[in-house]
Amino acid sequence: MAIWQDLIDDHGFAARYASVRRFVVTLRGAAPAEARVVITTAPGEEGQVDYGGDGTMVRDPSTGKYRRVRLFVLMLGYSRKCVRLLTWRSSAQIWAELHEQAFRRLGGTVKVIVLDNLGEGVLTPDIYDPALNPLFETIEEAGVSRSLGSALGRHAHPRYDETARSL
Repeated sequence: MAIWQDLIDDHGFAARYASVRRFVVTLRGAAPAEARVVITTAPGEEGQVDYGGDGTMVRDPSTGKYRRVRLFVLMLGYSRKCVRLLTWRSSAQIWAELHEQAFRRLGGTVKVIVLDNLGEGVLTPDIYDPALNPLFETIEEAGVSRSLGSALGRHAHPRYDETARSL
């Protein structure tokens, strides 16, 4: 309101307040920045995994046809260093191999992997005792330095805290 009033007083501005408001909105952006939660962890403590299937269409070099790709993202909780991998197909085996590739790129593993309730990683969802993909056990056998612990998200419940501490 003050900008509009100054324009009228100082420059003889004849347009309405709504014109100035629309102009200011385009300068600032439509909505104010949203507050975001920043999860802080110790180095090597946690990695967060997400796996999306509604990616963009990309031309498959072997067939020349456009196909939808899936994006695998593993982000380290402390440094926010991120590994992004694309794949054409999705299965529990491919999902485990993507973890292995990501850990090889990072040079090691983390103590806890936080999954986003992924179908390939969480076979039976349960907030306290989920059934996880058994292929996690084979990642260590494939030469990754440390075994994986797994946890589902962050929940303010004593049983979750006991499970997370035991990993």
